[in-house]
Amino acid sequence: MTRRELLGAAAAAVSSPAFAADKLPGPICLFSKHLPGLPPRELARALKPIGFGGIDLTVRPGGHILPGRVETDLPAAVAAIRAEGLEVPHITTALNSGDDPTAVPILKAAAKEKIPFFRIGYHLYKSDDVRAEVKRIGAEVASLAAVARAQGVQMLFQNHAGNFGAALWDMAQVLDPLDPRVAGVEFDVRHAVAEGGTSAWRTGFHLLAPRIRTVCIKDVYWKKGPKGWALQDCPLGEGMVNWPAYLKLLAKAGFRGPVLLHQEYVENGDKPGSESRVLPAVERDLKFLKAELARAYA
Repeated sequence: MTRRELLGAAAAAVSSPAFAADKLPGPICLFSKHLPGLPPRELARALKPIGFGGIDLTVRPGGHILPGRVETDLPAAVAAIRAEGLEVPHITTALNSGDDPTAVPILKAAAKEKIPFFRIGYHLYKSDDVRAEVKRIGAEVASLAAVARAQGVQMLFQNHAGNFGAALWDMAQVLDPLDPRVAGVEFDVRHAVAEGGTSAWRTGFHLLAPRIRTVCIKDVYWKKGPKGWALQDCPLGEGMVNWPAYLKLLAKAGFRGPVLLHQEYVENGDKPGSESRVLPAVERDLKFLKAELARAYA
């Protein structure tokens, strides 16, 4: 079969009486970072016709919701999005520790709006003593988990290239002592493949699978330029991610959580005024993703 025939067969499977749509994960949400120029209601109105089911809302400095205004602006944003028929199952924050003075207000507001998940901020290795860094970051994450527990929401740790947790085993060491009902994983296959190459990303997936609550969707490949090799973000299906293999792993693991689509390859796509270029890109990626999910979960 050609690739077009395969995608057509997957799309047909969705409408087949034998296909149980409720077995698919979801909702599929767009990371709001990629449309910063659209306020929440306009964001929802732009995304619903394309086929998205929800929005991953940025609640961080420079995001759609500023931490200092979370108590008023988050309820208004969520109400506007839900009024347009989309969900808000997840917010992305810059929180790294329970000592952050914005942690309680943000998580309290999220709980009040019945938003179950929030992604934490990034941690960096500050020294070459890896064991000491695991201990230091583990204490910070544990303190944030305590705040999350008190507020009734679940924190998620994303694996991101260049940061603590990119290797996956270090993230696992930090999370292992914590209650999985409070501390989970936001698995990012783009960064896992970038760091894990041929097979280590699979090992990392299996290591973290019991804690995976949401997944980030994006693709990447290595490109050689004048300054050497560098990672190049790209449309889904054009990079190194083996989508059939990865999504079958998710299906086998019984994953049913929110799916968070990211778009990093449109130049200046995270700047206001880029909507006319970003929306066609995410629409194309969404169609690809839905077809691949249908194949994997069918």
